[in-house]
Amino acid sequence: MAAYRYLGAVVLAWLVVFAIKSGVASVKARRLVLDLGDGGFPSGHAALTASVATMIGLVDGVCSPLFALAAVLFLIVFNDAIRTRFSVGEQGAALKSLISEQKSAVRPPRITRGHTLPEALAGAVLGAIVAVAVFFATK
Repeated sequence: MAAYRYLGAVVLAWLVVFAIKSGVASVKARRLVLDLGDGGFPSGHAALTASVATMIGLVDGVCSPLFALAAVLFLIVFNDAIRTRFSVGEQGAALKSLISEQKSAVRPPRITRGHTLPEALAGAVLGAIVAVAVFFATK
């Protein structure tokens, strides 16, 4: 199969995530916002890795070594999004609060927000749906 199917699913998943995140941010800000930012709904990381894993499963089969590798990569990224990155964001917010309370000369850290479980699940489902759509559209 041509690589465009795999890449097409990933690029389309990214564009859909970008459109959703930009739409939500624009509604909240009441102006056009074209920014993915960190964290938020839906998880772009989960969407991209789920789309490629789903596409590999559909094209190469779920018993292929390539699918196993893609599934493991998806699980690592998914876990990182909801556990590690979310915890780091919470710790960053706490540090920023402490620094501002102390009126310290230390510059507050930039807070990168991770994802909640629903945000990551939404990204994963979105990525899988996009991959299925690309698979059948390019069959």
